[in-house]
Amino acid sequence: MPAWSKDNIARHLLHAAGIALHYYDNSEPTQKADGSVVTRADHEIERYFQQVFDHPSAGTYLLGEETQGTLDDDYVTEALAGELYIVDPIDGTASYANRLPMWGISIGLAQAGMLCQGAVYMPMTRELLASDADSVWWLDLRNWTDGEPLPWQPLTPTTAPYNVHGMICLTQTTAKHGSIDICNPVQCVCCAVMSFAYLAVERYLAYLGDHRIWDLAGCLPMLERLGFEARLLSGGKLGCTIDSAGYCLEKGHRNRWRVVSPCLYAAPAVVDHVMPAIDLNGN
Repeated sequence: MPAWSKDNIARHLLHAAGIALHYYDNSEPTQKADGSVVTRADHEIERYFQQVFDHPSAGTYLLGEETQGTLDDDYVTEALAGELYIVDPIDGTASYANRLPMWGISIGLAQAGMLCQGAVYMPMTRELLASDADSVWWLDLRNWTDGEPLPWQPLTPTTAPYNVHGMICLTQTTAKHGSIDICNPVQCVCCAVMSFAYLAVERYLAYLGDHRIWDLAGCLPMLERLGFEARLLSGGKLGCTIDSAGYCLEKGHRNRWRVVSPCLYAAPAVVDHVMPAIDLNGN
């Protein structure tokens, strides 16, 4: 696998999107043991990512949503110590299965247990966000034709202050089981990729969610570069280190790879303003 570059990783995301769009009108959804939805496209995209990234003999590994339960302890230990690609073949599968546009594809790269690069693509809006070295880049592909140079635009660190008109995005769990006592408009979107990406370009003011590592691995390194903060509701901050302070890593646990508590993602000044308004305990 060549060194990470935004052009190379974009090509893999575009190829995966082609697989997803091939099955879009007949996705063959089924229900997994945890109650979530999976489709034929999820499995085929993850197989493609395995072919590209999963080469332990060359020092590269893959943690994917659909195959993570098959990994043995030695593989996981080596992966966390080496070069690990963390993928979500279709994030927002429920939306995808119902032919709604709120879904995307995510690739994150961790080296020695630290998330360091990421990229996400939203095929229905043709928008792509990727890191490269220490920078973050945005692609609007609506007028792009295959074969042309990719029209990358650099993103600059956030300077967003709190404002009463900014929209706050929620995951399903936080929308169903919590409350947020604030005047801002809120929106529940069943797609972490889209929510994180639109936070990065300041279409959302903040994002409150409960995630597993593949939901955020493609976005967290980019948000950190752009100056956003991830504040755990249990206290402290979620950084890019993959350890038990941020994630449940216990083998066999039903919450394995889940962030230890819901988290608020926003510019630091926004986090300070919004955090006191959140109640996920039903009080």
